[in-house]
Amino acid sequence: MTLGDFWDEHWPHRLMIRHGTSPEVDWDRNLEGLLDLEKVLRLPNASFGVHSGSRGSDYGFARNLDATDVRRAWEAGAGIRLTPFDAYSKWTRKLCVEIAEHLGLSLSSVRSSAFYSGPGVGQPRHFDGREVFNIQLAGHRTWTIEPNVDVVHPDLSLMQGTAPANEAVVRQIARNGFSENFTDQARSVEMRPGSVIFLPRGYWHETRSNGYSVSLSLGISGRREMDLLLERLTAGARLSERLRAPVGHNGNVSVRDLKAELMQILGDLDE
Repeated sequence: MTLGDFWDEHWPHRLMIRHGTSPEVDWDRNLEGLLDLEKVLRLPNASFGVHSGSRGSDYGFARNLDATDVRRAWEAGAGIRLTPFDAYSKWTRKLCVEIAEHLGLSLSSVRSSAFYSGPGVGQPRHFDGREVFNIQLAGHRTWTIEPNVDVVHPDLSLMQGTAPANEAVVRQIARNGFSENFTDQARSVEMRPGSVIFLPRGYWHETRSNGYSVSLSLGISGRREMDLLLERLTAGARLSERLRAPVGHNGNVSVRDLKAELMQILGDLDE
């Protein structure tokens, strides 16, 4: 399947799961040996993240760690994330460029991360506020996935119990709160080298590694319809002297009064 066929058939809302024809895919050659964790930990100036915990309530994530701290976390059973992975892999960079060009997005809209996990390590149940394209590079990893009926088209990620501020915002667009667990509509898929999964934005999922596992995640921030609206509003607002002014230029006007005034101006903008 070509990228063009994929976008035509699945982007942005149809789940895709495909498995390679052979478990012996030579990803390591394409990835310049970056499947070897020891080599990865020797990358100059690399910044790692580590994650641990099986549920949101005990999930932990730390960013910007050096190799010494990462090795210690790995030995304690944590998983490792290297972002942006395309900074170290020419093959991944090329893939990110192709995706961005095909969708008419900026390259910064495609974020690449490599996940290195030991036996039993993975991500607790959550959903992402972007489309996710994941390729299994080494080892086997089990995914449990389910469509999200709690929030339609979320543009923020949520792992319950880990980010209260984010959860409060997402709750504003939830229909009836959030389900706590997978239902009987969920399905499990074993990813092996060469397997590819495309998750539409908002799909609930969790992962668990069956031995040493490396996977490549491409998070794609596709354009929302409200982005088109915001572009139009911004273009119209830029024509207004009043709206180009810095906040506070007119003295001690209360935030409440200023918001009311701006809402009136918004209503006066041309369609």
